[in-house]
Amino acid sequence: MQPIHSRLEPDSSEDHESEVLDDFLDATVISPSSWWSTKSTWRIGRDDRLEMPCSLERLLDDYNLALIAESPNSQLIRPRLDAILIQILSVVKETRQKSVNGKFGMSAILDAVSWGSRRRLCIAHDFQGCSYTVSCSVDYTLWYGNQQDLETNFIVVRSDVLMEDECWMPLAAMSIIHYARKKAGRNAEIYGVCTDSYKWTFLHLNNKSQEIDND
Repeated sequence: MQPIHSRLEPDSSEDHESEVLDDFLDATVISPSSWWSTKSTWRIGRDDRLEMPCSLERLLDDYNLALIAESPNSQLIRPRLDAILIQILSVVKETRQKSVNGKFGMSAILDAVSWGSRRRLCIAHDFQGCSYTVSCSVDYTLWYGNQQDLETNFIVVRSDVLMEDECWMPLAAMSIIHYARKKAGRNAEIYGVCTDSYKWTFLHLNNKSQEIDND
């Protein structure tokens, strides 16, 4: 799991930091044990799939040639993932704008959606009369509105090494977004992905702080 960090004001100690994080996780109603025991993934039907553009396939092949690396290779993770995410959003926007839904405001909604690059997510948390900042980093955020208000429901965390198994790193950032939006009385449902651009782990927290297994 990607680590969540806390910053104490005014004092700090590793033992106290652990207590703060435990208290924060209790407040989110998402227990650390459930992250590991109830591993939820999305199930995507054949009808939900989009055809990969030939241009993307050629670009990924170009990376192999330019970097003199055969896939899968950790050198290719970042450029591959950047290309894949940009291409996917572009294809989705073009497809939806051409569909019937585009006539009912879908195009306007999609126009506001964009990828954000790596950033640190922070939330204030009070514990035993002191104020703390709980934070962690996320590599890609799909924004549909104001970033200060955390108007997102989808994040991606990049694994910089080839993944041998499922990866739960996004749950740290997902918990911060989920908790902040829930406190503000907004929809707190959040999706997350961890990937090395070859293997993908899909995660979901619903509005009730529950992990969903979409079998």
